[in-house]
Formats: sequence, structure tokens, C-alpha cells
Amino acid sequence: MPLAETAMLTEIELHDFAHHWVQAWNSHDLDTSLSHYAADVILVSPVAAKLLDNPSGKVVGREVLRAYFTRGLESYSELLIGAF
Repeated sequence: MPLAETAMLTEIELHDFAHHWVQAWNSHDLDTSLSHYAADVILVSPVAAKLLDNPSGKVVGREVLRAYFTRGLESYSELLIGAF
């Protein structure tokens, strides 16, 4: 359920978007999870700093995000995001 970058979401669309991402993550479906991010995504996380051995914790670009998510799923294979 990727969205156009300029799309303004309704509350229902926002819920559906988040639900779709959670389902993809919990299924370990990286392609679908990553489809929710722009190619030039920037994410900063202390977990990324640890898993990617990068003190800044900065993840730049969808392919680096894929590497981060892959390591995350390998390191925390039982991690599930709960319903909201």
C-alpha cells in the first residue's frame, strides 16, 4: 500500500497504511515493508547504530534500510509488532 509522496491521508488510510506495514514486518516480508519508504529514506535509530556498527545510527536510502531490517530480523527473529 505505498502512497504518493504528496498524498494527504485520511484517518482510515493512515490506519490501513500502518496496519499493512505491521503485517508485512511481522511476516518478515521485506519487499512489502520497504515499499512503504521512499528511495531516499532517512531513518535514525540507536538500534541501527548497534546493528550496523554506525555510531550515528543514521540509515540513508532504501537499500541500507533493507540491510538494517535484514539484520534486525536476524537478530530479533521473534520480534513482533502488536496491534494498535
